[in-house]
Amino acid sequence: MNNSSTSAIHSSKTVHEFFLELEVINNESGFYTQFERAFENEKILLDTIKELFESDLIELEVNKIE
Repeated sequence: MNNSSTSAIHSSKTVHEFFLELEVINNESGFYTQFERAFENEKILLDTIKELFESDLIELEVNKIE
């Protein structure tokens, strides 16, 4: 994740806004927002995304976020 993406985690954005911003930064329409429901279903907040392990992402069916 680049510095712009990392700084977005520390803001007051919603999960939806965060994933939309990642899509704009990385020019990947629909790539990140496809994971939004999984994060919301598990009540994962932006300030805890950085604490997730690879095993957590696999369980959420998020195999790779660059």
